[in-house]
Amino acid sequence: MNNFLTNLNNFGYAKLDSIFDEKEKKILQEYSLKILNEEIIDYKDVPSKFINDDVELYYNKKNVFTFFKTLNRDFIGQYEELDKLFSKLFSNIKIKNYLEQILGKNYKLHTCLLRKADNYSNYMGLHTDNNFAFTMSILCNDVEKTHPTTVFIPSSHKFNYDIKNKIERLNPRLFSFLTEPSIGKIGDINCFFNKTIHGIQKSKKKQDSSSVIWLLGFHKNSDRVMRTIILPNFTRYKKKITEALDEEALKLFELNENSRVDTFPTNTLQIIDSLNMQNQNSIKESLILNFLKFVALNIYLIRKIIFFLNLKKHN
Repeated sequence: MNNFLTNLNNFGYAKLDSIFDEKEKKILQEYSLKILNEEIIDYKDVPSKFINDDVELYYNKKNVFTFFKTLNRDFIGQYEELDKLFSKLFSNIKIKNYLEQILGKNYKLHTCLLRKADNYSNYMGLHTDNNFAFTMSILCNDVEKTHPTTVFIPSSHKFNYDIKNKIERLNPRLFSFLTEPSIGKIGDINCFFNKTIHGIQKSKKKQDSSSVIWLLGFHKNSDRVMRTIILPNFTRYKKKITEALDEEALKLFELNENSRVDTFPTNTLQIIDSLNMQNQNSIKESLILNFLKFVALNIYLIRKIIFFLNLKKHN
């Protein structure tokens, strides 16, 4: 097992570098920022993307100002330069091999967007998502420990317990003694299992300290909990989407609401399957897990007490 897979297995997150050359890094930064300078709408005004339980629309018309005061934008189809870079990334043999080892051959995207967090953005509390999902975070600028960025609790993907959103209301800063931030240089790809406990810290600087990333969320096509994305027929630069992206990139999406075919899990276990089996936690991991469960229990009890006090007050 190489360093990337070893780190992923040990900590639940790992870094890939040297995937993009210097020219590609410049395109990644320049065109991503170009998109984020376009029109902004509030998340409440975004039209429904829901189609059915299998697929959802890709809304790439405008930047969305989210509840967490970040800017999100579905970026495929905006600039030919970025679409070519996206296609090249998923034709990369190393990337393909890693994704197949982690998820199997039939992997799809449920998230494919640009996200900008700055010194005005709110935190996102520590949580876990779908235990069978995997995320790539591609840095579009240099990100340091003081930036608003994703933080992880190392090795928490091994916990035999789903923390979900039980402690999500709390600022990740309260758990800084347990967490490690996602940092790196332009073009670095920080990857993690969504089962790894993670959140987003606020900026630790008063001056601008933006973090811009491509956020790419993957799942197996057989995982019907997650909806796959339907791309629009045409790009903004008037090209058919089937001509703008190459075959490997198009495989990550659906082209219409009925194109998602049933695929059943094979007998071969991928890494994502193995990590969801019963794990033997170390003493340190067990202590951290028990601490988090204790915090979660106290949050639950406090909320119950507040609820009953409010109920008594109104009666």
